[in-house]
Amino acid sequence: MRADRLAAVLLGALAGASAIGCAASIAPRGWRPTAREAQVQGFGGWIAIAVRDGAYERSIQGELLAISSDSVFTLGESGVVASALGAVTSATLETYDPQNGWAARWTIAGTLLTITHGVGLVLTAPLWVLVGSISTSTLSHEGRLSQPRASWADLRLYARFPQGLPPGLDRAALTPRPREHKRAAAHE
Repeated sequence: MRADRLAAVLLGALAGASAIGCAASIAPRGWRPTAREAQVQGFGGWIAIAVRDGAYERSIQGELLAISSDSVFTLGESGVVASALGAVTSATLETYDPQNGWAARWTIAGTLLTITHGVGLVLTAPLWVLVGSISTSTLSHEGRLSQPRASWADLRLYARFPQGLPPGLDRAALTPRPREHKRAAAHE
């Protein structure tokens, strides 16, 4: 097999493998903090819940504010929304950005650099593709919890108010977490 054909096959395999199994983010672009930022900021994770409302199911997305014994509170574009826990059919919570794009970039770079291995690239290039794709896919699921797999008590830990909404809280005064544009510019 000629080198240009081999390179095309390897790049095609890398592109296909990197697209398989990666979790797409449910949060708006620029909303999720890094793992380090999430530890020091006072905001909740981004949650998407499906709520059964009679014969219909509706979707609610926003910052997880609190979970009480009977309700989950989210802060979305329309303000604070309370949903009965008994009506929630599923919930997915993203707590931070796992930054799996870095693993994907290292996989591509490592695969391309196997050209320096000569004939050995027949073994090393597929290994880079395989291990890098698995690592990127696994990393893309970090910081994500799903209910009913995780309990409401587990999800509560990532709320802005993990012990419940404070008494007398003016819900209309709550503001959402600002989107981080400076971080995206710093990595470019």
